[in-house]
Amino acid sequence: MVLWLAANAALFTIAYLLGSTPTGYWVTYRLAGFDIRRHGSKSTGATNVLRVLGKKPALFVFIVDILKAVLAIAIVRWVYATPELQAIVPSGLVAETWQAWIETLAGIWAIVGHTYSLWLLVGPGRDPELTSGGKAVASSLGVLLALSWPVGLATFGAFASVLAISRIVSLGSIVAGVFVAVLMPLSGQPLPYCLFAAIAGLYVVVRHRANIARLRAGTEPRIGEKEADPVAEVIGDTPELT
Repeated sequence: MVLWLAANAALFTIAYLLGSTPTGYWVTYRLAGFDIRRHGSKSTGATNVLRVLGKKPALFVFIVDILKAVLAIAIVRWVYATPELQAIVPSGLVAETWQAWIETLAGIWAIVGHTYSLWLLVGPGRDPELTSGGKAVASSLGVLLALSWPVGLATFGAFASVLAISRIVSLGSIVAGVFVAVLMPLSGQPLPYCLFAAIAGLYVVVRHRANIARLRAGTEPRIGEKEADPVAEVIGDTPELT
């Protein structure tokens, strides 16, 4: 039992560390030399990168944030397929039954890492007044694609449809969060996957509280709209990393 619990704890730690990779922060600092958390929506996610830097950097961030969540679950599946893991599963437990729960928990840890990045909480970019990650949309999509790719693709389709009509990324994200919470159980997925969909959907909505307020006020920016303060004017006041 102890070895099995330790193995699962190690998988959760790996998932959190993968999710913690602050892609948007690193890409923005590398390309433009400033902290993305000081501009736009203050998030390190792909949406804010799109708003501040443009399409290509945002697409790169979006893909990497998806893949790091997919990798977290892929590692769980790989480990659970090994004879070494099978040998330490406690008697009376069925590894296949527990695997769905472990996959789901690993996905949640990857999302937590994306939202509260270890590197931004304790690293050289640490600033208690700034956010420490993104709003978990891309990483949540990565988890969904890894757990059930049909549900993941359908959810992305809902997001893309709303985005195409409204040109508001946050609105698409909120609608997708609600959509997946309904679709996962309707598609007959395992209980852990359904619970994840409900929790992740709620989490995405909660993380968009400020966006919801701006949507209600009619001030939420659409794709293509520029921020009031151009990036070129603020690069110089960003602190250097040491």
